[in-house]
This record gives sequence, C-alpha cells and structure tokens, in this order.
Amino acid sequence: MAGSTAWDAGHPSEGRAAWQQAVRLQPSYARGHLHLALTSGNPDAARRHLRHALLASPHDPQATLALAQLDRQSGDSAAATKALQTLLTTSPGYAPAVLELAQIYNQQGQPAAAATILEDLVQQQPRHVPAWRLLARAWEASGQSAKAMAAYQQALALIPDDPTTLYNLGMLALSANESQTARESLAHFLQVAPQAPEAVVAWVNLGFMALSTGDREAARRALQQATTLGLPDDAVLRRQVATALADLGPGTP
Repeated sequence: MAGSTAWDAGHPSEGRAAWQQAVRLQPSYARGHLHLALTSGNPDAARRHLRHALLASPHDPQATLALAQLDRQSGDSAAATKALQTLLTTSPGYAPAVLELAQIYNQQGQPAAAATILEDLVQQQPRHVPAWRLLARAWEASGQSAKAMAAYQQALALIPDDPTTLYNLGMLALSANESQTARESLAHFLQVAPQAPEAVVAWVNLGFMALSTGDREAARRALQQATTLGLPDDAVLRRQVATALADLGPGTP
C-alpha cells in the first residue's frame, strides 16, 4: 500500500495523503482508517476514523484499544473500561489492552483488580518489563510492599540499569525499612542517572541512612552532594540537612 511505503520512507504527509485517498476509494478499508486515526492530531477526527475501522473490523484490537485510550483521555473511564474488558474476552492476553486497563484500575483506586490482570500477563509473558513495573505499583498501592519489591526486582532482572525502576524500588524499600535494598538501589540509581531530577532526593536519603548507621564520612559526602545539586524548596528538609552537616563538620580534607 502506497501509504505504508511513503510513511516508512519518512514522508508522513505523502503517507497520510495516500491513506486518505485509499479510504475515499474504499470507505470500509479498516487499515486505512486505523492508520489515519493513529496519526491524527485531532481527537474528534481520530474517533471518526476508529469508528469506521471498527464497523469494517469489529474486533480489531488496535482500533478498540485506540478508541478506549481516547475515551480515557476525554474522561470517560467507564466507556474505556467496558471496551477494554470486551477486547480482552476476544483477544485474551493482549498486552497493550491489559496495561491500559490496569492503569485505569489504578487511577480508580482498584489496585487489586490491576494486580490480578497484570499477574496473568506476566505469567504468560514473563519478560514483559512494563507489566512488571505496573504490577509493582499496583502491589505498592495495595500495601503489599514485599510483593511490590519482588515485582520491581523482576523488572530489574530484565533491565538492570533502568533508573526509574531502581529509584522506585529504593524509595519503596526505604519506606518498608529494608535498608540494604534501599541503599543498593539508590546507589545504583545514582550511578546510572546522576543528573536525574530525583538524584537530590536519593542523595539526601543515602546521607541520612549513613548517618543512622554511624558512617559519618559517607553521610557528609552524600548530604554535600545533595546540597551541590540543589535541595528542593522545602524549608524543613533544608533545615534538617543544614543541621546534619553542621554536626558532621568539615570532614577529612
């Protein structure tokens, strides 16, 4: 199809024009409508094309998913949920739909429902890193810290240097009083993403963890590093860091 050829060759305008011509010649051409919907910057136009695509191919998973995403973005989570649940009965284990539905469940305060469908997905696709990450967040929201940490660790087993997962695991471990996991994860995070916005928070937490174990030199280095990067605009935190550094003194030259 000319639309695909032009698009793949790096000519999106020509590609869209070809797809538009194709659906004019064949109004029931589902793939053409789907492509136009997915490349449209106009939600109303995208919705029209998706409805045409679904008239021609009622169980098309991509079109159903895209329409559900538009519904969610417009605030109609109920319609999105219904469409995704129906899609998963006709296309069980369709990962993009599972992830989308899990996000809706999490946003609606139903993390247990999200965890249920995500657990099924990772059993079927154990190397699906986004599913492990989202499962970890669902377990964390459910108050199941141990399960959440295990899910983050599964994601890290597949992508060991992922900064977001390392940071989330470190902060979760810190709140769960798993100090060793927290230290290791936050230190690893700072190795792979030293300039990330969360780096300051990671340094501050490493500093106070070191202080709690009596490692004054490590605490001083970490808190000084946090100060150098720029502490957040939090008067209480700034005062705590300043007090700790004053108590620690200048350290070894």
